[in-house]
Amino acid sequence: MQNPSFLFFGWLLPIFASATLVGANPREQTNDDPIVLRVLTFHDPQSEALFDLIREFEQETGILVEMDQFRSAAMMSSENLPEHLIEYDLVTVDEPYLLKMKPHILPYKEWPEPKIFQEADITKNWHPKAIEFSSIEGTMLGIPVNPNVYFYTYRKDLFEDEAEREAFQMRYGYELAPPRNATEFRNIADFFHRPPTLYGFSAIDEYSEAMTVELIWALALFGQRLCDKNLQPVFDPAAGEKALNWYRSLIAYSPAKRTTWNYDERTTLMKNGRLAQGMFWPAFLPEVTAPASSQVSGLLGFSLGPRSSSGEPVNLSGSWTIAIPRKSTQTEEASEFAFFWAAKDTNIGLMRRSSSINRRDMMEEEAWEHTFPWTSVYQIALERSFSRPKHSGYHSFSQKAAALFHSFLNGDADAEETVRKLLLLGKE
Repeated sequence: MQNPSFLFFGWLLPIFASATLVGANPREQTNDDPIVLRVLTFHDPQSEALFDLIREFEQETGILVEMDQFRSAAMMSSENLPEHLIEYDLVTVDEPYLLKMKPHILPYKEWPEPKIFQEADITKNWHPKAIEFSSIEGTMLGIPVNPNVYFYTYRKDLFEDEAEREAFQMRYGYELAPPRNATEFRNIADFFHRPPTLYGFSAIDEYSEAMTVELIWALALFGQRLCDKNLQPVFDPAAGEKALNWYRSLIAYSPAKRTTWNYDERTTLMKNGRLAQGMFWPAFLPEVTAPASSQVSGLLGFSLGPRSSSGEPVNLSGSWTIAIPRKSTQTEEASEFAFFWAAKDTNIGLMRRSSSINRRDMMEEEAWEHTFPWTSVYQIALERSFSRPKHSGYHSFSQKAAALFHSFLNGDADAEETVRKLLLLGKE
């Protein structure tokens, strides 16, 4: 039976924009027949921030916007994907699902030209990696937004405290610093594990795409890739067992296991001053660093995080593409909203509402360095990041991998059995 967190309607969180129009109505619609744009996006801080700005778009265009948000890649589980997409005029797509979506979405070069908002200059104002994330064989399928990449965040105040440094040196025989490898990451988790006021790690235990990400990250730290571009598992069994056992050992330094522990809960733990370290997507960091809401604002440090056994950084990407389904009957309106989302003024509004950075020209503005102190690390991590495979079968593969990893973390299977079953994925 499929886990509910992978089912579309199980996790759909509908959020509806205001239905009251203010100002001019350039589309000359009547109050009896308003134009309503349906937008599907992930449940994420950027989506929440974007929702706050929808009224500006409505006032400017006279187009109403309804946003649905979901917590997983559940849309990909629909057996009738083309029919499902007819419900929406604009959708966000996570990287690995882009290939499966390709036949059903309008390539960027075929988008209608906007009449109200300025067309985005993608090649100038977006990082080349972000453009790569939103492309298949060099063809852009939409506009890159939320170019996420996993990197390390830690309590700099604790790491620089002299008493802590002396105690760490005494226990482990080397200086306290951001971890260089998996062993040092676990040592830091062990050292700072002081429940209930402080934890050394925050494990993911919700059965979701996040669990597959954690599996990929753990394997990469041991020099392994879960699978190749064709979804064929390629990792060494012995190294795989070490990686799995290493991650399960970290659960001892986490809060008590729950079935819905994900990035939101990790973020809350860090901003409340109860987490010493963790891997974070930048989309969640504004909430952690905001002076008004965070107990650790100004106390954090950022780095690429632990490297693999070969010394390479392990920074996994997770970018979105905003795309227009081919079956949309409102492609002009969808194009307008996409370019509104991509506009510099909108991005300033998103960032002021604690969203992450989308545009490269915004990353390079010194004015944002204080608000987004991780920007320099983010750009390095983005440049050196690696991605999950873009493959039409990725959703099914990821579901199965996450289920196996979930069972292992729950103690229902040992590492040897889990590795054996993971190596069979893609070969069935």
